[in-house]
Amino acid sequence: MASTSKTATRVAIIDPQPMYRAGISRILSGQPSIRLAGEGGSLADAVALARLKAVDVMILDVTLDTEFTAIASIRAAFPEMALIAVGGGAEIDTVAVAMRAGVRACLPRSVDGPGLLDAIARVSRGELYVAPSMGWQLLSRLTTARAVPRSGAQAVQFTSREEEIMHLVASGATNKEVARNLAVSVKTVKHHLTNVMQKLRVRNRVEAVVAYQARNRAPRPALDVRAVGF
Repeated sequence: MASTSKTATRVAIIDPQPMYRAGISRILSGQPSIRLAGEGGSLADAVALARLKAVDVMILDVTLDTEFTAIASIRAAFPEMALIAVGGGAEIDTVAVAMRAGVRACLPRSVDGPGLLDAIARVSRGELYVAPSMGWQLLSRLTTARAVPRSGAQAVQFTSREEEIMHLVASGATNKEVARNLAVSVKTVKHHLTNVMQKLRVRNRVEAVVAYQARNRAPRPALDVRAVGF
C-alpha cells in the first residue's frame, strides 16, 4: 500500500461537496508521490472507485456513513485500502467508532495541505492517526464524566438482553452484527439501544459505550490518542 520511489500512492476523494473535492485535488496535484485515482460524492462512488481503480488511500466524508456499517463493509472488501475519515464539530463523537470500524485516520474538515499530506503518508506506512485538534477533544470526551458520573452509571440496571447488546456494541460491533449474533432484528437492537441511552442519560452511541464501560469498571476504548498520532 505504501508508495515507493517507483509507485505513487493512488488516492481517491469521496465527499458530497464538489468544491471541497476540488480543494483536496489541488492539494494533491503536483505531488510526485501521489496520483489522484478519482473522486465521487457517495458511498456507491467509493465502492466503484475501490473496485475499478485499486485505490491505496481513500479520503471519505464521515457524514456519509454515521453508522459506519458501509465503512466496515468497504474495509472488509478492500482490506489493503486505507480510509481517512474527514469530519469535525459534532462529528468528533464518532471518531472512536470510526477507528473501530476500520478507519485509519481522522481529520477535521479544516485540515490544511501539510496536515492532509502527512496523514496520507502515515496511513500509507500502516500507521493510525488522529489530527491533534481532534485527538485532544476525543481524549477529553473519553476521560471526563461528560456522559454520566461513574456512580450514576454503576447504579443503572440493565436487562439481560441490554447487557448482551451493550457488551457487543462496546466491542465495536455494528447494529447488523449485533442482530446477527443474537438472532434478532436490527430494529430490536435499535430499540434496546434507545432504552440503554435513556437509562444512562446519554445522547449517542459513543457516550453510551463510555458510560457502560465506566459502570462495569472496564478499560476505556482501546484508542491510544496522542497529539502526534498513533
